[in-house]
Amino acid sequence: LLQCFLLLIYGVSELKLIAKNYSLSLLSIFDGDKLPKYLLFAFSQINLFQIFYLGMIIKLFQSISDASIKKLVLLISISYGIWLLSWLLIVVFFQIQFS
Repeated sequence: LLQCFLLLIYGVSELKLIAKNYSLSLLSIFDGDKLPKYLLFAFSQINLFQIFYLGMIIKLFQSISDASIKKLVLLISISYGIWLLSWLLIVVFFQIQFS
């Protein structure tokens, strides 16, 4: 049943191909086989969901504060970006150390 579902929705018959399906991330734009292995995680994490999430946070802050949208975009992008970058660097560091 699972294979029929995967074949119908994604057009693939193997779970290995689903594991490499990054339809909403930067990996869908760049060829993952040509990138260094330590960049695969970073490129798979930056996706359309992240942009949607940032937009929702900006709308929330806009509804509870009097700050301009430009200031909110800058504030939230920088604060969220710093934590995302920190997380990516930590994970990539461990991938390099243990591979």
